Amino acid sequence: MAPGYRLTLNGRLSTHILKPAITAVEDSVTNEAFSMALAEAMKLSPARSNICSVLNRPFLLVERYDRQLDPRGQLQRLHQEDFC
Repeated sequence: MAPGYRLTLNGRLSTHILKPAITAVEDSVTNEAFSMALAEAMKLSPARSNICSVLNRPFLLVERYDRQLDPRGQLQRLHQEDFC
């Protein structure tokens, strides 16, 4: 992963989702990272993720699974439905 974080501007597509800690849920970042690792151990295909921190504040950095490079090397959205 390239160093640094940037916001997307002018309609550019993001490649990652930054999920900060939920203050009302103890160890939410660690718990979600563990859940992703457990899914992978169970031979499922979770999104790639890493625990990171900025200014001593933890967050989970999740690679978007709904993006794909087209033949020209341009990032494209993959259609998805979110039923959450």
